[in-house]
Amino acid sequence: MQDFAPRCSQHALTQTSNISRFSEFSVKAIVGLMVLLPVVAAHAEAQLEVFRDSPQFVGLAPGESGSMTIAIHNHGPDAAAHVQIGAFTFFAFSPYFSYPMQIPAQPQCGSLMPGGPFGLQGQNFGVGPIGSGQTVHCVIQITRNPTALNSTYFDWQVMDFADDPGHLYSNVASFSVGSLTDIALSVEPINFALDHGVAHALVRLHASNRGAGDVAQFSVGACTDNAPPPFSINGNIPDGCGSSGYGPTCFDYGLGFRIAALPAGQDMSCNIALTGTSAYVGPTQFAISMHGTLTDPVTGGSLIDTNFSNDTVSLVLAAASMVPAQIPSSTLSTQILTGLGLFASALYMTRARRRHR
Repeated sequence: MQDFAPRCSQHALTQTSNISRFSEFSVKAIVGLMVLLPVVAAHAEAQLEVFRDSPQFVGLAPGESGSMTIAIHNHGPDAAAHVQIGAFTFFAFSPYFSYPMQIPAQPQCGSLMPGGPFGLQGQNFGVGPIGSGQTVHCVIQITRNPTALNSTYFDWQVMDFADDPGHLYSNVASFSVGSLTDIALSVEPINFALDHGVAHALVRLHASNRGAGDVAQFSVGACTDNAPPPFSINGNIPDGCGSSGYGPTCFDYGLGFRIAALPAGQDMSCNIALTGTSAYVGPTQFAISMHGTLTDPVTGGSLIDTNFSNDTVSLVLAAASMVPAQIPSSTLSTQILTGLGLFASALYMTRARRRHR
């Protein structure tokens, strides 16, 4: 009992000493963090933007050469170094075997190299350093092998730059390379009629080849799993577009029409009958568009459509947008004779009134 108090006092002194050391360490740690934070805050950052600096569509026949120009702009605030630009693709579908590329010597643009094991990330090249507010332009020369049948796409983007606070793939410079064409679709209303309240319309579908090369047959249609058409669509009619069973490949069901091969500069037209599924209460429509890959009928390779804005049209079942139907000749003759009879009758009644005045 006599030794207990001194031991307790000694233990208390030891704890007090430990707390003092811990407090001293905490102060040092806090001071260290305060010194370190400005260093972390001063870490270089730069916002990069990648975009095309040459036309998107690069027309190349087999054996021809061309180029793609990519611009990399640094929005700052700091300079950007060790930047890697690349085009991502799976090596099994890589177009680089059919479209070999190279970068001629240019300031701040490195040479092309594989971007990953087995080319999993296509081709990469280094860029920089790029100062804040500066834009670097890199020209990539590309050749289409004589045996390359298919056209292809290249999407260039930032593949590696850790100091960019934005998303690495937020900006992409996309190019379409190979055989180019432009298929344009349009629809013309022919007639409209009501039969016991049910609407019937005839429309004419037009397809034009505005490109420089021939195009093999292709499909025009739509998937109907989420939004079925508000009317029946029938192409098995005189001068019709044919069966609607040639629609696109859809998850559930699709309908469409097979359009015949179109030589360069040529067009075709065919009719489609629309019939309402219930009593007509107002205009309804259903969009159809070009589906699938366009094919070169000579080589069997793929073509690239250069204008997607004219690839979709709407089939419209509406009275207001329809032109008057042509009157059959027999009906026209009957109406002319009836009109002459009514005119003669009116003239006779007018003279009869004058006699009785």
